[in-house]
Amino acid sequence: MTKASLTPEEFVAEFVQLKDGLVRGYLNDPEQYAGGAALASLGLSSEQRSALGVVLDAILKDALYTVLLALDGEASLATRQIPYTLLDGDGQPLSGLLEGPAYEAFQE
Repeated sequence: MTKASLTPEEFVAEFVQLKDGLVRGYLNDPEQYAGGAALASLGLSSEQRSALGVVLDAILKDALYTVLLALDGEASLATRQIPYTLLDGDGQPLSGLLEGPAYEAFQE
């Protein structure tokens, strides 16, 4: 495996791409996902699918923002707030540097 250095902004951008890919996937290719069959069985109109996309985007945004803050030690993951040491592939620290980029990417 090739080691690669990531800036905090690049690390957060990976989460944004994950969110966007999941929303697109659930709307356009739902059978690829665990809940896809249930989603496909709803028989949503294009207007309803569009509304669902907004809801999925908001839910994933909240969840992934919380995970990033928890990894940064700025929020609890569930019931406990624990400081983590997160390093990129080159051993460079990302811990303590994610809150700002995560806020910009997920809250602005």
